[in-house]
Amino acid sequence: AGVDAVMVSHVIYDQIPQSNGLPATMSHYWMTDILRNKLGFKGVICTDDMEMSAIKDHFPAKDIGVLAIEAGVDQLLICHSPSFQQEVFNGLVEAVETGRIQEERIDESLARLTSLKKAIQTYRKKAVPIPEHLWKEKAIELSKESLHLDRDPKKLLPLKKDLSYALILPNLEALTPADSTEGKRVT
Repeated sequence: AGVDAVMVSHVIYDQIPQSNGLPATMSHYWMTDILRNKLGFKGVICTDDMEMSAIKDHFPAKDIGVLAIEAGVDQLLICHSPSFQQEVFNGLVEAVETGRIQEERIDESLARLTSLKKAIQTYRKKAVPIPEHLWKEKAIELSKESLHLDRDPKKLLPLKKDLSYALILPNLEALTPADSTEGKRVT
């Protein structure tokens, strides 16, 4: 659909043998076979933070970038410590120097990143800032536009103004270490 970039997660689909038990960010099956080849995605594939526990706690830093690049990722996010960034970088340099990663593979990612940079420059030139007093209205409008009703067999939507409805909200709790919803309120 012309999307310029996607950020992929570190989710593991261990019930799908082709992923070899690897997080999606490091799985050739998910990044290349599915996202690039089957879905035809031509844009930049970017990882979520590679310093997240799902990655950092299970893979040596020198292998993290190599596995992601081999999988088909173009851009690695490493958001916290310069020393960890340097270890990942050193692993990538070694992989290129030893021929594990071909320079042509790096050039493919560089071409996609250059294309993205040009697209962003074009978007910026065409961008029209939204005045602050319209932010709330625009956020509601965009939220409504982003919703798509796939099915409504009982024809319950849209809600009817002459009926009363009850909304029951759960107590939010963290389901994973990365989940920050615990203790927050739905408003």
